[in-house]
Amino acid sequence: MRGEPGVPSGRAWRYQERVAGLPKSLIELWSLAEAVAHETGGEPRYVFDAVGLLLERQLSAWSYFCSPRNALTFASTGGDGVHFGLLQLSDSAPHPAPVVMTVPMSDTRNIVLAEDLEEFLGLGCRVGWFMLEQLAYDPDWTVQHFADSAAESSECEAILNRIRTSLRVRPVPLSLNRLAQLKDRYLPRVQVPDRA
Repeated sequence: MRGEPGVPSGRAWRYQERVAGLPKSLIELWSLAEAVAHETGGEPRYVFDAVGLLLERQLSAWSYFCSPRNALTFASTGGDGVHFGLLQLSDSAPHPAPVVMTVPMSDTRNIVLAEDLEEFLGLGCRVGWFMLEQLAYDPDWTVQHFADSAAESSECEAILNRIRTSLRVRPVPLSLNRLAQLKDRYLPRVQVPDRA
């Protein structure tokens, strides 16, 4: 199930808070989305759209042919099916859960981006999360983009500033060395359907 269009957001979110292992930072991110939506009259799921972060209220494994069966999608970019999931590892505590990005249109379909949600939020807190998908196509350019760029617009900067300050998110540099470490540690544990 993906979203609950007719259900008041407060009721749906109280259900999510009872999900075992839900990272505290995800609850805080949703709480911030709810606050921003209340202020702007928007829908919580879409308030961070401009920075490439469409939130998923119901965590589930998406059904793209290359989506990991053992990752619960918590957000997407809104472009080409790119989505972010929390990797569920049977031998670890409920959290932290590594964050895996799925890019269905690429030959490199799954990339482990971060050890946990806090690191993931730090990766995009300066420029947003939409361009992370470019790691699947041109990793060197993407790392440079994240090192050199700023938010695309004043709207994006306002959203990112709100995320940084409200959630106390610190920027995390995007690094090919770090991505290689995460790949070695976690990618073999990403379970994709046989046809992927």
